[in-house]
Amino acid sequence: MPAFQDLTNFTFGRLTVIGRNPVNTKRGNVRWDCACGCGNCVTVVGGHLKSEHTKSCGCWIIEANRLIHTTHGHRANGIVSTEYKRWECMIKRCYDPKHPQFHRYGGRDIKVFRPWRLAFEPYLAFIRSIGFTGAKGQTLDRINNDHGYGPDNLRVTDAKGQNRNTSRNRLVTAFGQTLCVAEWAERTGINYTTLYHRLYSYHWTPERAFSTPVDLRFHHPTP
Repeated sequence: MPAFQDLTNFTFGRLTVIGRNPVNTKRGNVRWDCACGCGNCVTVVGGHLKSEHTKSCGCWIIEANRLIHTTHGHRANGIVSTEYKRWECMIKRCYDPKHPQFHRYGGRDIKVFRPWRLAFEPYLAFIRSIGFTGAKGQTLDRINNDHGYGPDNLRVTDAKGQNRNTSRNRLVTAFGQTLCVAEWAERTGINYTTLYHRLYSYHWTPERAFSTPVDLRFHHPTP
């Protein structure tokens, strides 16, 4: 049997565990009484908390749906603007546990600046103020992927810049500079895949990986 874990005072999403509920489920699963950030109380099975299956009393999805279905000039008469769709996706990723990318956003406690979360218009006014027009090639990007969506962490960039800023990309420091692997590939003229293998398959030092010429007789560098 797994060791019992007291979840009292632990926080899961919007839920803070108050204490163990005296009544287990019919299958013997331990249940916990929790206080939700919205003020409601709810009883949740411990496994659902630890697996992050349940992260609120249900207010998260209700709030997201209410905000998303608000009607105004950018969502009226069955026509939805591109800007509104972008805002809608941002809200869903951060507040709808059923969204396929929720684990990368709301599941990581990525939040949306409160005025933007409550209304579309302040968000629209801000992206216009920083020069976002929706032109081809333009996109919006968070400066720090560990922080949420807000005025201090949103910028206009292009698809290339956004791809380099993804949380999956790796920053490497060499010769006093810190760049992602894709940028090092551009600077050195060495193929991205070759650099990746040198660094993470063969564990070369960055300086060696970026300064050693490629031996065209081999697909990959010799370890």
